[in-house]
Amino acid sequence: MEFFSLSGNRVFSWEFQGHKAVKKIYANRQGFKREKFVLGHLHNAAIRCPKILAQGEAEGQPYLILSSLSGRPATEFDGEDLLQITKSAGAALRVLERAISPIEIEETTILASRDTKLIRDKCNDHFEGEALSCLHTALQLYDTQFGAKASHCLNHRDYRLANMMWDTDLDQPFGLLDMETACWGPSGADLGRAVIEDFKPKPLQAALLGGYGPVTDEHLHLHSLMHMVEMTAYLAGKKNCSVREILLLEALKKNVVRRASGF
Repeated sequence: MEFFSLSGNRVFSWEFQGHKAVKKIYANRQGFKREKFVLGHLHNAAIRCPKILAQGEAEGQPYLILSSLSGRPATEFDGEDLLQITKSAGAALRVLERAISPIEIEETTILASRDTKLIRDKCNDHFEGEALSCLHTALQLYDTQFGAKASHCLNHRDYRLANMMWDTDLDQPFGLLDMETACWGPSGADLGRAVIEDFKPKPLQAALLGGYGPVTDEHLHLHSLMHMVEMTAYLAGKKNCSVREILLLEALKKNVVRRASGF
């Protein structure tokens, strides 16, 4: 079986030395390097991740052969089970942030750090007037709050239900997929996306934050704003956007301005 991921990677069901595996051919070489780096360093038993079984190149594109994670996709759960796994996902995110430290390893440059200067430049390209002024104010506040800590934690950057696999026993560590967009950043950054997308409903937000631990409303709002600005910049710079992506971009711009004006 083969399918294409949203980032353009080709993913196949595979067999490696008699065991079920996955072959992932990367559309982006930097994504390949990031995922290889993170999986090579992530050995924390509290989170199950694919193991790298082999690597190579196919028609000029890098690939990894990864161990297959068993379990049910998180998207299949609902009700009390969904609340339970959401709380576990919050606790696991806290563990993930500290699983690799840029201070303890040498090859830190494979993962980029969240860069507000780059984001500010993107804002200058796509906003103007009062909207741009609001964004600059919010980014300045973000720098003040998180600038010195910008490289202290591992950020997954795609922490959502579609990238989680759960065992039949919900008390067991869950499986986490797709590390190719990982970067260094401040603690809590992945919460910013989570609470405005997959975990937006209030009961799920409460469960996620209950598992993760204390975080101020201001920090959470700032992390959400940063994610929205990053997505806005990404879509605005993308060639050949679909109709859905164009509509999403316009909605993001309005929401970014609304959130930024609150700071």
